[in-house]
Amino acid sequence: VGSDETFDNAGKVEASERITVNGGFFKNTGDVDTKVLDIKGDTSDTNAIGGTIKATEKIVYRGIAGNLLTRTLEAQLNTPLLHIIGSNNQTGFEISKDQVLANVAKVIIDSNGERTGLVFAGDDLKINSEIELQGEEDARIEVNNGKTATFASIINKSAKGLIQTNETGKAVIKNLTVASGALNLQTNGDDKTTTGEFNLSN
Repeated sequence: VGSDETFDNAGKVEASERITVNGGFFKNTGDVDTKVLDIKGDTSDTNAIGGTIKATEKIVYRGIAGNLLTRTLEAQLNTPLLHIIGSNNQTGFEISKDQVLANVAKVIIDSNGERTGLVFAGDDLKINSEIELQGEEDARIEVNNGKTATFASIINKSAKGLIQTNETGKAVIKNLTVASGALNLQTNGDDKTTTGEFNLSN
């Protein structure tokens, strides 16, 4: 699916090898079943991604041709690897429900330019996927104001890794490993009296 073209599925699509969107639009509310799904969207490709997506090897998301750190991801994913790659533009997903990543073994957040990451915006989320921060630039995890996310495992290999709570957000991390690079924990808020919370279990 190239520039000015659209993948629009409200039924079921099966592809034995791969589905690639390179500069076009990805719209899904149905079922997708493939080996590799690789998405790089048009500047206006900002709609929520829904439905169910099964990729037996990996899902690669390269963002859009513009800044969008918080593209809504509602789809139930089933894949060994979700690889989010950011370069010239802010790239990432906002997740509000446990089931989005419930069947994802590993998430790699790989930044080689602008902010790249996952923003968690649901109540009491439990994320069992292993999350690995990579790259030379800002690879991040955020938990939004008033929300709590519990992470089974976060590994940092990023030169500029970041876990951020926004205002009163809370991040519970059962296993945190800094394998290389640098990792910062920070709270972002307008009020100096507002504090987020980090709970490190290991």
